[in-house]
Amino acid sequence: MVLTGTCSQVRKAFRPDHLGLYQDGARSFVARSGHLHLPADLIGDVVAVKGIDQRCRPLPPLYRPLPGITDAGTDAYLPAETAALYNFPGHFDGKGQTIGIIALGGGYEETSLQDYFRRTGVNPTGALTAVSVDGTSNNPIMGEDLDHNNRVREVQPDIEIVGSIAPAANIVVYFAGSECPSENFVSR
Repeated sequence: MVLTGTCSQVRKAFRPDHLGLYQDGARSFVARSGHLHLPADLIGDVVAVKGIDQRCRPLPPLYRPLPGITDAGTDAYLPAETAALYNFPGHFDGKGQTIGIIALGGGYEETSLQDYFRRTGVNPTGALTAVSVDGTSNNPIMGEDLDHNNRVREVQPDIEIVGSIAPAANIVVYFAGSECPSENFVSR
């Protein structure tokens, strides 16, 4: 479910400990601190509340590079090895299933994915489909926008991990914008 509203409506709905409009150079963004609060009857149904905090955060490394593919050491794990450590069912290959990935910008390059799977010995048989939710499309081109570059760095590994653990599953990447419209969440 996607909800939009003014800053005062967000305050009333989620009662954040603090919510404000901040400036970082030329970039304005909404950020919060502390907790969000939900009505008791919604607590069991709400998984996450996203979009209220728009500040840029550095992304942690998603996984260590693969040995033999980069300059990584020998302590790196392939996604299937990590899945085995967590007792993910080894017989599950995802056949007949579709796995959705939400990408808030960024993108993937099919030739890079093919190269990754070839080099790791994975043969994905499911289809890979990109779906635009709001006009945002698959955009794997790196540039000067660090936020966009971080999103590019996240989408490709997401597909590599899913495709390695469930190679027969269809993967649908839903692309949507990462920013709320500027008229929302503006404190006056």
